[in-house]
Amino acid sequence: MFISGHEYTRREIYGMLHPSNPSMPGGGNWLTGYVVEGTRLIAFCNIDTPGRNDAFDYPNRFDATTNILTWYGKNKAHSEQPVIKGILIGSLDFHAFVRWNPKDPKFTYLGQGIPKSFRDDVYVDGNPTIEIEFSIHPVLEASQAENRRTPASQKMAIDSEFESECIVCGFNFEAAYGGPIDATACLIPYHVTDKSSRLHEKVVPLCGNCRIAIDALEETDPLELVKIIN
Repeated sequence: MFISGHEYTRREIYGMLHPSNPSMPGGGNWLTGYVVEGTRLIAFCNIDTPGRNDAFDYPNRFDATTNILTWYGKNKAHSEQPVIKGILIGSLDFHAFVRWNPKDPKFTYLGQGIPKSFRDDVYVDGNPTIEIEFSIHPVLEASQAENRRTPASQKMAIDSEFESECIVCGFNFEAAYGGPIDATACLIPYHVTDKSSRLHEKVVPLCGNCRIAIDALEETDPLELVKIIN
């Protein structure tokens, strides 16, 4: 849907997500720093410049040499808020749209972000918020930008030998949700077809972020992704 390096206005983004009703609301979250649309979080980031109508000057940064985006949540945002937790555990896909001029109506789409680290209680203009560092993975073809989540009808049973933790990053789904859970958007059964992997023909648990990383890095063996991350 979105292509890295292309420019979009808020209205164009809204229209692409709502083709049957493309008229963007005149107020609400679509005019703020980020908005949730289904399983996507659309983030509008001003880089190295204050927002045009913002009371807070969030010091968002993007390093084009490393593809690392340092992003700040809204005032009083923290890791236990449902939206922020969704970003961190991968149930919400983070899409980064940035601009360097707050008067420019167009934002450049960077790609999808995978959280690398976060800090709660970071203060901006004397107010607490959260700082998240993302590894940005560019989307170069329209087909890559479509939601990659496995439809419920196609989900597989995870092999019983595996605990309820992401095979790559170790995210514990049971601990996060307070007990056993069924496969959801953030717990993704992944069928390992790589014959060179010791997990060959196993169905293993992945979190949403690590599934995005496997696709973006074109890996087929989750254990190789563990080596890259660590």
